[in-house]
Amino acid sequence: MTKYFLFLLLLIGSLIISNGCSNTKKNRLNKKIERLENKEVKINQKQRALIDPKMKALRKLHHQFERGSIDLCLYNGDTIYAVQRDALGANVILYDVYGDKITTCDYGYEKVAIICNNLRKCETIYRIKNNVWKLPAVNKYNLQ
Repeated sequence: MTKYFLFLLLLIGSLIISNGCSNTKKNRLNKKIERLENKEVKINQKQRALIDPKMKALRKLHHQFERGSIDLCLYNGDTIYAVQRDALGANVILYDVYGDKITTCDYGYEKVAIICNNLRKCETIYRIKNNVWKLPAVNKYNLQ
């Protein structure tokens, strides 16, 4: 009888210990998941911090050139905004991603800067409806 009692006691003890271990494993996993989620939140906040100034600059450019077009281009790997008013022969003004003016590309009257002829992969992200170029309206980022 005592042998069975000892066996039963050992069995119950091992179950309790194994259950306790699995809870600690679960707790460790939950803590790891929580840490990863916190890192993800911090990364998203950093991404938003990088994106927000760009969107702020884009909104500012849209406000200034609401009656025109905005192209997003690359120059040596950097993002450049090429902005033009809705008028025939209007010059193109280049801005960096933060909305600071770089130069004016005045093709009609003066020698243009090197950057003006070396913009790559330009994509129109905003263009007014009923424009002088007879091209369709574009508003990729829903600028208002």
